[in-house]
Amino acid sequence: MTLQLPPIFCISLARDVGRRSRMISRLDEIGVNYEIINAVDGRELDLSTLGNQLRQDIAYRKYKRHLTAGEIGCYLSHLNLLERIVAENIPAAIVIEDDALLGADFAAVAAAAADIPYEWDMIVLHENNKNRPKEILCKIRPSHVVARMKKRTWCTTCYLVSRAGAQKLLKNYWEVYAPVDAVFQSYWNSGIKLYSAYPFVVVQDNSPTNILDRNHGKEGLYGRIESIKRKIYDFRNPLSRERKAQ
Repeated sequence: MTLQLPPIFCISLARDVGRRSRMISRLDEIGVNYEIINAVDGRELDLSTLGNQLRQDIAYRKYKRHLTAGEIGCYLSHLNLLERIVAENIPAAIVIEDDALLGADFAAVAAAAADIPYEWDMIVLHENNKNRPKEILCKIRPSHVVARMKKRTWCTTCYLVSRAGAQKLLKNYWEVYAPVDAVFQSYWNSGIKLYSAYPFVVVQDNSPTNILDRNHGKEGLYGRIESIKRKIYDFRNPLSRERKAQ
């Protein structure tokens, strides 16, 4: 039986012509259906229009810096797409950023991950290859598993998201106060069922980006607190218990 691949949405800045062209060529080469979604360009955004949605005060309290225009635009781009998934009642979708490099088995692994017999909200398809599974939820192919990872998952380069997951993310993270990956994948705060398909089938290219601040990832005391909260959550909610409950 051939598994069905969820709709693919690629978030891309219109001005990043090179990246967009490379992604379109790769998706066409793989032979999948997709839609290019114009990203929010934070550099052209009037931040005053965001009102109380933008919480630079919280960002500074947590990270000792304000979010960059690129980080804000990236965050809003993902939120806009999640809103569309909910509004159009899309059961599940694959979200790709235009700096993703898709492996040869991307489509097969993504389709298999979306079809697991367990409830899920988000399944990450990209990660740092130094990360390894801590607990395995299930096997999806002879060479791949869906698992909870040892280290915190970073980046929103490529992920599967269900409609239920999109609703949870919108409910918990409508306010913009951190880089989008830092909050979307903090499952211990939102309670979303977040896993990763491993080995990863997507990597991120190393071309320059205007999104990140030079201090990105330096969370200080806040980061240490989050790490403790994650360990407590994982201890109280092992995958064996989640598997039985689904």
